[in-house]
Order: sequence, then C-alpha cells, then structure tokens
Amino acid sequence: MPRTETANQKVRAEAREKILDAARKVFARRGTAATMSEVAKQAGISQGLAYRYFPSKEAILTTLVKQMAESGGGAAARVNKIPGSPGSRLLTLVSYVLESRREQPEFYQFLYQVLYDEKMPDELREVVGRSGKVIQGMIRELIVEGQATGEVANDDPDQ
Repeated sequence: MPRTETANQKVRAEAREKILDAARKVFARRGTAATMSEVAKQAGISQGLAYRYFPSKEAILTTLVKQMAESGGGAAARVNKIPGSPGSRLLTLVSYVLESRREQPEFYQFLYQVLYDEKMPDELREVVGRSGKVIQGMIRELIVEGQATGEVANDDPDQ
C-alpha cells in the first residue's frame, strides 16, 4: 500500500532535518571547506539525495543560520516573561546560555565558523552577529535593571 501524502511529508521533513543536523556538525568542523559529499556521508544518505533537498552547501548554510537566528532571539525575548527580579532573570539567562553551550557544542562551533571564517557570505555573518547582539542587549538591560534594584554591583554594564 502506498504511503499517504501526510506520511510522505513526514518522511521528507525527517530527511531534511537529518541533513541539517549532519551539516551543522560538518560545518562546525570544516567551515566553508565542507562539501556536500561530507554532509551526505555524515547524514548517512547519498549525495544525490542531499542535493534533492538543498541545491548547494550555501543553501544549507543559509537555512542553518536562519534557524539559529530564529531560535536565539526567541530565547532572549522569553526572559522578559519570566517572573522575578532582574537579578534572578539575569541568572536564568546566563545559566541558559552556558547550559546550551555545554549541551550543543557543535551548534556553537558552527556559529564561530560563520562569524570568523572570511569565506562565509557577509549576509550570514551579519545575521549571526545581530542575533548575538540581541542576547548581549538583553544581558545589558538586565544588568542595568539589577543595578537599580541593588542586586547587581554598580559598574559599567558594557564591561
């Protein structure tokens, strides 16, 4: 019996995610020197199938960076909704960032590759940079609020 359209969509979505997960690991290690062949091998699929989902490694890079930007900015924005004092929200945000870094080292290595590999497209580096600035801005805001309540030592919040 043939698969339903819903089942086909699920298989395609799973294959796409498998390629993206593999690409994140390969790009974290190799940066722009990575090839579609390496991504396909890491994903355990043929190179032809990888090209069926993404026309180029640049398309994969763009997709990964956009996913990162969407997920990173959302985390910082959610901190505003956490009840509690500025100091406790700051602790929550910093803990989240550190825990995330520990649990997802390939993700952060990928971000570093995007930021510091001069062969990366400028637009991708700008997206990653903006996302980092959102989180930095949130941390700064919480520091200033925490200083006003006396929870955080008075000093230059930009240092």
